[in-house]
Amino acid sequence: GGERSAMSVTLAGRRAAERLERRWTIIAERGEGLEVPTLTVELLAEDVLAARLPAGAYDAARLMSLERYQPAFDRLAVRCETSERPLPPPLYSRLLGPGFDRLPPALRALHDISGHAGADGEGRVVRGRGWLARMVAAAVRFPPQGNWPLHVDFREQGGAETWTRDFGGHRFSSQLSQSGEGLVERFGPLRFAFDLPFGPEGLEMRLRSWSAFHIPLPRVLAPRIQAREWEEQGRFRFDVSVALPLAGEVVHYSGWLAPAGATPSPMEKGRPETGPPSSVPAHPKAMLSGDTV
Repeated sequence: GGERSAMSVTLAGRRAAERLERRWTIIAERGEGLEVPTLTVELLAEDVLAARLPAGAYDAARLMSLERYQPAFDRLAVRCETSERPLPPPLYSRLLGPGFDRLPPALRALHDISGHAGADGEGRVVRGRGWLARMVAAAVRFPPQGNWPLHVDFREQGGAETWTRDFGGHRFSSQLSQSGEGLVERFGPLRFAFDLPFGPEGLEMRLRSWSAFHIPLPRVLAPRIQAREWEEQGRFRFDVSVALPLAGEVVHYSGWLAPAGATPSPMEKGRPETGPPSSVPAHPKAMLSGDTV
């Protein structure tokens, strides 16, 4: 309701090998922000009257550039600026250091998160049958048993990543962040730290410790988690199982993912799903923490 208004547009991406964030900001004083939406019409009308536009229907956005608006901004109380800053490497790259480049290409592509990204694929879910296993699975919001289309939404902010897994409309989320030399995955008040052996064949999760409300909990009561990521026929593949000492298996889900918008190669089409490799060679200096899908 004031006389001062502003808008900011931020984009994150790459320029060659450099990760960048670019921000464009416009600020209007004296209530003249109301004039800004009309400037495009004014500029295009001038082009029409001067016969500078070809006949036909097409997208008018390609006719405009920021430089064309500047004279109009100058006569109004409007100013804009563009700023740029380098972005840090993605979370897994920071954790694995030079070892990140030793991962299979499909794993590097999925973990190369800058701002907001997504991946699509398929997942198969098997749920535990015991009453305690069902209660735990419901509390974490694990998906029901079945074969599901899968979408994973990645959002990076302040060095942490939020992964939202959507199995056919059944969603559950966790947050990943760096803690010292390792990575902690958080489900609400529960935090899990994993060692992450890695090598050219992929990643393997190994639970190191866990806590609730920042209070360390005994390992004897910890979930039994087995999780792997690897590449097969050009696809990112995952296999995750979670069991409890008294409840048995809680959930087991597996499948494949590709960055959103990626087109499967001919080799990928029609291939049967297979299990993970029996083991993932560990880099001798790579006992870090990590997450899988």
